Amino acid sequence: MAEFPAIALMSELGFRPTEIIFLGMLWHNQRIHKQILNKLIEKVRDIELTMKHFS
Repeated sequence: MAEFPAIALMSELGFRPTEIIFLGMLWHNQRIHKQILNKLIEKVRDIELTMKHFS
C-alpha cells in the first residue's frame, strides 16, 4: 500500500474495500472523460482556425 497512500488513508477512515474500489473506478472514469473532452476541444479549435483561415 506504500505506493498508494490515499488507499491506506481511506482504509483508516473506515471505507470498506468495495467503496475504495468504487471511488477508484469513478476517479479513473472521470480522468478518461477529461482526456477525451480535451482532445475534442483541440479538434474544435483546429477546425475553427481552419475555417477562419479560409474565410
